[in-house]
Amino acid sequence: MGRAEGSMCVNDHAAADSSSRPLSESAHRYELALSAGRMGTWYWDAVHDRLEWDEQLMRVFGVAPGHFGGTFAAYLELLHPDDVDHTVATVEESLRSRQDHYVEHRVVHPDGSVHWISGTGRVLTDDEGEVVGMVGVGADITEQHAAHEAAIAAEAATAFAVSAAALAESRLALLGRVSAVVGRSLDVGTTMQQIADIVVEEQLADWCVVQLPGGEHGIDQVALAHRDPEMVAMARRVQEDYPPKLQDDAGLGKVLLTGAPELWPSIPAEALVEGAEDATHLELLESLQMTAAMIIPLAGLNEVLGAMTLIGTQGRSFDENDLKVATEVGARAGIALDNASLYADRDTVARALQRSLLPAVLPDVPGVDLAALHRPGSPTLGVGGDFYDAFRAGDDSWYLVVGDVCGKGVEAAALTGAVRYAVRTASALRTSPAEILTIVNNTLLREEWSGRFATLVVARLEIGSDAMWVTVSSAGHPAPLLRRVDSTVVGLATAGTIVGALPEATFEDARQALSRGDCLLLYTDGVTEAGAPHDLFGDDRLARAFSSAASQPAAAIAAEILEAVDAFRRDGRAPDAPPEYGDDMAVLVLRLT
Repeated sequence: MGRAEGSMCVNDHAAADSSSRPLSESAHRYELALSAGRMGTWYWDAVHDRLEWDEQLMRVFGVAPGHFGGTFAAYLELLHPDDVDHTVATVEESLRSRQDHYVEHRVVHPDGSVHWISGTGRVLTDDEGEVVGMVGVGADITEQHAAHEAAIAAEAATAFAVSAAALAESRLALLGRVSAVVGRSLDVGTTMQQIADIVVEEQLADWCVVQLPGGEHGIDQVALAHRDPEMVAMARRVQEDYPPKLQDDAGLGKVLLTGAPELWPSIPAEALVEGAEDATHLELLESLQMTAAMIIPLAGLNEVLGAMTLIGTQGRSFDENDLKVATEVGARAGIALDNASLYADRDTVARALQRSLLPAVLPDVPGVDLAALHRPGSPTLGVGGDFYDAFRAGDDSWYLVVGDVCGKGVEAAALTGAVRYAVRTASALRTSPAEILTIVNNTLLREEWSGRFATLVVARLEIGSDAMWVTVSSAGHPAPLLRRVDSTVVGLATAGTIVGALPEATFEDARQALSRGDCLLLYTDGVTEAGAPHDLFGDDRLARAFSSAASQPAAAIAAEILEAVDAFRRDGRAPDAPPEYGDDMAVLVLRLT
């Protein structure tokens, strides 16, 4: 019936702006009116099936405080059996039409007395129009002769329900917007600034600051927002010139230490005087017109990761309802921080794993200069699956391998290891690269890789008494390029499907004689697809870059090719433009000396 993305808990009263204060100021009058009319209020989180009643409603239903089951089914169990179907149909129609509903049914109190209860409900939706729950009132209407008093109570209850619905909708919008940005970016500064902006835009506070442990003074300010754009610079100056002192017994330091929020419903003028470090500081504080404050912990799974300070200005005060909403915002911000931290830890492990899956050194091959380069893509995209390998297979033969595993992250790195070692194992059983790829494909199919696959090319280098040969087989991978001594470049293309996806995969070998001065290039498609989606470096540019590389060491040739890719990416871009990232790249260069 609705989305469950962090925006369901809409029953708590949230004062989103100054217009919300009449609700708290009139709470006692509403409570008296509801009590007089034997009425109570309820809120139903339809997504999680959490039904909350106030104590008045429990008395209306004859339920002892704290003994209500808290679900829609628990509510139905209290009804007269003859009234259940009609009640369910009425609520379902209200959810479908998104219209208010009114229903009457009977309940039996513990003393055996039967009471008629009326229920009025209003549907709550999120900012995308999805139903997330209901809010409403229930009343004991057994004594119909008290129609006048019941009418007065109903009018008060309706006003209460309308106000509660407005507050709930406002709170839903706030928490929904915050939840939407939590998983949008792993950049802490960006996410925290977006959350601070939302807090101010939705009028939960006039000024919001997010701070994390670290920096010169033990605390770093990572985000700041103020309802008055002209005051942002002033607020930032206060935070930067007079960073908070982290004391264990009060304020920011205490919140970071204990993980418990702090609320100052109002800030008297003398408190500013006591907190000011000097006359300039006091002048700045007074210019900000701070009248209330809350400090909310940003908690991860195991520790407090930071704090959010919310300030009310120009006479505004905060209450417990404001604190509840702010605490929920802080919980979501803590999730964002935790996700970023977990991502960083996972990425570190994955990169270490990938480095372990590349050969520490390349083998010495008589008459051959061998070099390789591996470059990861964007640091925010996780670890990719590009890899290379080179190893000796016999007295006069070596294998060169370049591959690309589907996906990124730890799972891709794990599959990279499986492919790499499957190739090495298969090379001990077969000499033909095509037959090696067949064994690798069958090996991967026997394991569960969640639909992941790999492309790779295997080249067998043979050194004879009077000649050198290379036999190449490809599994859906770009064909190696051969540059002759006259700088002519040709592709050593062979037909072959990817490995790890099809039981009927086929591969074929292509054998080519090599001469002194020839150069062989194996690479991944991150090279030719650099610049996507606007423009591609492409096969032709790669062939030209490879052809123009002077007769120099293999390492210099590999570096020159990647420099050509970088130059292509930079072409037409401003010198101070942020870097563009793409796919991983791996190149393996063999030059006959």
